[in-house]
Amino acid sequence: MNRYEEHGYRDRHDYLCGLADDYGVDEYKVFALAELLGEEEDFDMLVTEIEDMEGELL
Repeated sequence: MNRYEEHGYRDRHDYLCGLADDYGVDEYKVFALAELLGEEEDFDMLVTEIEDMEGELL
C-alpha cells in the first residue's frame, strides 16, 4: 500500500484532485504547485499552500 492509498486515495493524481475539490482551488494550480514542490511535500507544504489559496477558482 502506498502513502496515497493509506490516506484513502487511489494514487497521487486522485489525491491532488481531491485536494483541489476539498479546498475549492483550481486543479491546474494544485497540479502546478505539486510539481514545483515535489512529491515529498504532498502531505505537508503542499497542503499548507493550498489552504492559503482556499476558494481561489481562477
